[in-house]
Amino acid sequence: MADQPEFDVAAAHRYFATQCYNDAFDLIDKRDRSADDDARMLHLSMSSLWHWTQRADCTSTNLSIGYWQVARIYALLGQPDNARRDGLRCCCNCSAARRSCPGGTSSVDTCGCPISAA
Repeated sequence: MADQPEFDVAAAHRYFATQCYNDAFDLIDKRDRSADDDARMLHLSMSSLWHWTQRADCTSTNLSIGYWQVARIYALLGQPDNARRDGLRCCCNCSAARRSCPGGTSSVDTCGCPISAA
């Protein structure tokens, strides 16, 4: 088993879960993204989601938001199958959280996740 790192692992997961999400969102909003920007945007979003899964306080709401962002990015990148897969994961977590979809609708039955945008 690896030695314990010299930093607070839980604090690192808290930091990277939000920082990667916000950095990915900045790239979503960026006009004229390069191919490198597109790859970075996807990697940041997936990293954010992974760091959320490592947090003790991770909820279905957090996961639905993370999957929404990954699905949205896949839709922007023209990858409809991947967008649909993660959009459905978003919807499953919306249902588990009994909350409205981060894709913009108020009912989990008519989830607004970006699967239709693909």
